[in-house]
Amino acid sequence: MHDQHKLILALLLSCLSAASALGQDHREPARLSFWVVGGEESATRFGTDNVTKALADERHDIESILLGIAERPLSADAIAARTKLSRARVLGLLARLQALHLVKEDDQSRWATTIPVITDEQMKQIRESLTPMARDVARKVAANAPALTELYQSVKSTTDPAWENIAHLVIDKFLVDGSLLGAIQRLELERGVHQRYYSHDQDLIPAFFLERGEHFSTFGTNEYDFQNGSEQREVYVLHGAVLKRYDIRMNAHRSDPVLSAALFRLTPAGGIESLSGNETETLRALGWIENDRLRVPVIQAKTVKALMPLVEKIGADAGNVVLDEHPRIIKAFDRSPYSRFEQSGGDYIQACYHVLFDLVLEQLAATGVLSAFPQPAPEHFGVFIIMGQLS
Repeated sequence: MHDQHKLILALLLSCLSAASALGQDHREPARLSFWVVGGEESATRFGTDNVTKALADERHDIESILLGIAERPLSADAIAARTKLSRARVLGLLARLQALHLVKEDDQSRWATTIPVITDEQMKQIRESLTPMARDVARKVAANAPALTELYQSVKSTTDPAWENIAHLVIDKFLVDGSLLGAIQRLELERGVHQRYYSHDQDLIPAFFLERGEHFSTFGTNEYDFQNGSEQREVYVLHGAVLKRYDIRMNAHRSDPVLSAALFRLTPAGGIESLSGNETETLRALGWIENDRLRVPVIQAKTVKALMPLVEKIGADAGNVVLDEHPRIIKAFDRSPYSRFEQSGGDYIQACYHVLFDLVLEQLAATGVLSAFPQPAPEHFGVFIIMGQLS
């Protein structure tokens, strides 16, 4: 177990990151997506910082194997029969998965996953079990939303966007996927939940697979930092079920020097007049420019910093609701197959938290605290640019 102070810091910095689905191709949609909470320790836990890339060339058959053993461990022969693959091929792919620490063989020569592979039917059950908790958390957030809006109006600069254009950043990212998640994880330590349910690997970086089905449910944020001397720009991209956004287009542009240059040439209010033709086309290709204007909100870091004390207080209050009702999550884990063949429940618990966040945001949108999530969400929706350094 890590030193608790280091662990708290690591967890507070965590966010749910979507990796690309296993082996994107044009033959058929991917069935599984790989998700991690955080991202800095992937190589330590899995031996690579890009699990999906390591499995991409065999995606279809690997998905079949993982879904085949999602409910219970199976022998290689049983997996072959279930997946219609040859035994030799099954053994070869199991060896690849084992090298990445994604499957393990038990003393009865049966193979099980080491992280949850949550099927659509399992996700339906998780959503049902967490919906009452989501309503309670949403009510706590909703009760404080007017004060947060009022504070924003008092601290915003003349270049910052209207509250309705920034509410999803403040509430979805900084409150729900930020201070609420941090509060939950602090309380886990204080109440002994973390020590009881998390293995060493899950301390490093919780992870899970999700089947893309009717009940697919999760929420998280991908963050991208850009530096130019002493200047900084940060881009936040919301993703998950509420946006029907599985794969993040920004992932392919994170190191693009043209994108970086464009971010530093935007005006504080998001004007694009000073952009070069290549910079404009890069933003247009991302879906951020429409009718010659930037559709992505731009906000000053100092404005976000001014909101954080209240955001942290609301998140702490909501975190107490989650821990008070935490037995719902433990019962869901105990009912799942993973309680029988995985070492610890931390991966599953983290998956439940991000399902909970999705449900909370659904509730807030349904009651008008947040604007509705468009379906399907355009590429610019849920993307935000922050000018300056937050930390």
